[in-house]
Amino acid sequence: MLNSPLRPGLLESEFMKLFKKCHCGLVMVRRVFGNHICIMTAPVVMNVNNQGGPIIIDLTGDSDED
Repeated sequence: MLNSPLRPGLLESEFMKLFKKCHCGLVMVRRVFGNHICIMTAPVVMNVNNQGGPIIIDLTGDSDED
């Protein structure tokens, strides 16, 4: 299809069926898009205590606040 010497390319409708673009700008095949970990939605953890060790924040637990 894309590499064919005769009539190379895809119709836009075929392209849209095969590929998906994330809001971070990466384009990938739809089959793997569900496994994509977007850098735009990944939590950013900063070491603000200057102790040099890693900070681990569990974002999956329940909050104690109601």
